Amino acid sequence: MGLEGGLQVIKYLVFLANFLFWLSGLGLIVVGVMAHLKYSVFSVLTGQSIDYLIFAIILIGAIIFVVAFFGCCGAVRENNWMITLFTVLLILIFVAELGAGIAAYIFKQEVKDIIDERTKNAINLYPEEGEKSVDFIQQKFNCCGGQDYKDWFGSAAWVAKTPRNNDNVPDSCCKDVKKGCGRNIIQQSKQNEIHTMGCIPKAVSLVKGNLMLMGSVLGGIILIELLATVFACCLMRGIRNLDDDEF
Repeated sequence: MGLEGGLQVIKYLVFLANFLFWLSGLGLIVVGVMAHLKYSVFSVLTGQSIDYLIFAIILIGAIIFVVAFFGCCGAVRENNWMITLFTVLLILIFVAELGAGIAAYIFKQEVKDIIDERTKNAINLYPEEGEKSVDFIQQKFNCCGGQDYKDWFGSAAWVAKTPRNNDNVPDSCCKDVKKGCGRNIIQQSKQNEIHTMGCIPKAVSLVKGNLMLMGSVLGGIILIELLATVFACCLMRGIRNLDDDEF
């Protein structure tokens, strides 16, 4: 016997909620992939913590994508066990999202310390390690050094490479990048030709902003999950009652 009346409405509400759920899973995948592409070059500053968080978001999005499709099929076919399994999977996804949200919150509180420490290490090792990444970041953010351009004057590896004086910065700090443009900054009063602001404040602002975006997306998905769970439970109960009436 097919569903009638209010249960028929609930059936289509479950389908609609799952369609939105499916779109949100796709959105998480897209946001995660874009974040990975955007932050891969910044790993020299952020470390692997943000990579793990991004991969977790992509994985959750992929699971949501599959589970939502499963829920749509269960609603259309009015299959009780599929709806029941869908509800259980929704609860598990909620727990996973809660864990990802907690990890994002913890990372947000520690992001400045992590970026500060890793930026100092990157500057001290430049140009022996991470030269391309550091140069790209400085040009991309229009920044120089950690807190400011003077951080380069204390870099052991960089000073060792430019032993003649101690007021050189990498050419990637220059507003108009060309070979040798970062030499003798203080001696020749060339501070107006380089970016003097450090990269740490800009990197911290960018990462925190994107973590807020991810948190907002997760929050919206959780609301859709709650609706889908309520509708699925109502539909599951209605299908069970119909099955009992047939006997």
